[in-house]
Amino acid sequence: MWVCDGLDNDCDGQTDEELPEVSCGQGVCMVTTPGCIDGQVPTCTPNDGAAGLETCNGLDDDCNGTIDDPNTPGCNSYLPDHDGDGYSATSVDYKCLCAPVAPYTAIVGGDCDDDDALAHPGADERCNGKDDNCNDATDEAPALDCVEHYADSDEDGHGAEGTGACLCAPDADHPVDVLGDCDDDDDTVHEDAVETCDGKDNNCDGFTDEEDAEGCTKYYVDNDKDTYGVTSETDFHCICAGQPKIEGYTASRGGDCCDQDADVRPNQTTYFSIRSKCNSFDYDCNNFASKQDPDGGTCKMELVTCNVSKAGWSGAIPNCGETGDWLTDCSYNFGVCDRTTQRRDQKCR
Repeated sequence: MWVCDGLDNDCDGQTDEELPEVSCGQGVCMVTTPGCIDGQVPTCTPNDGAAGLETCNGLDDDCNGTIDDPNTPGCNSYLPDHDGDGYSATSVDYKCLCAPVAPYTAIVGGDCDDDDALAHPGADERCNGKDDNCNDATDEAPALDCVEHYADSDEDGHGAEGTGACLCAPDADHPVDVLGDCDDDDDTVHEDAVETCDGKDNNCDGFTDEEDAEGCTKYYVDNDKDTYGVTSETDFHCICAGQPKIEGYTASRGGDCCDQDADVRPNQTTYFSIRSKCNSFDYDCNNFASKQDPDGGTCKMELVTCNVSKAGWSGAIPNCGETGDWLTDCSYNFGVCDRTTQRRDQKCR
């Protein structure tokens, strides 16, 4: 321990060393003297004459122990800002300070929520149910994270191009957030609608009554131009009435079993004695050949006369395309009926 007594107490060759300085007074009036002079502790007297008017300069000018007191000349008015966003919720509770001191750090009021740093005048309005920019409106357009909404006059759930407004929630004039309506007066027309044969662009793809629209007619390949096509589950084109047909696909009726031969088709009523171009006698496409004359002929005797009682073949009934004897007349000949025949082809379909 060091003592101010003019002696070398610790025998280090020095006297009264390392004794701390002594200070007295406050602010600019403070005076500092050595802690020991000639073995005596000096008297410290503040320089009260240095005291003056407090000014905003970072010094204790009036020597009262406080630097830049409130209401010092040159001070500025600061309002309380509890959330640190630079705005105060009041404009009357202020302190005149040389520098801001929390919570008196704001110079403007207008904060509508001084517990939320994101809510203040000039803030970005967001879709959060709050009045972020303190304009007495909540989630108004255009909020920062708004969604484009559109008019929907026909109430089909799709909005019309050019009617958008960026909103936090739909309103009466902009009830939907889905675009894609090319006719907002028709609820059957929008981008998710089913294209139908009705003269409209139902699905808003820029085409009207395109192929495979609902209500279309299937057209099949008809090479022989008999108005019947080859029925297929894959090879067809479904066309709306009034739309141009695809080349080669002209038959709206299917079931043609031989599209190389115009005589072969469903509902054929004519019989033929030669095979079709498909080497068949099934001309009406019912999966079997029907003979035009499938029965044999008979004669009927009455007293001394004979008559044809049933038209038909005399002898064996020929197959399709073959020639047989056709009964044309019956005549009486001493108790028997003689037959008169002519050669005839068996026709089929």
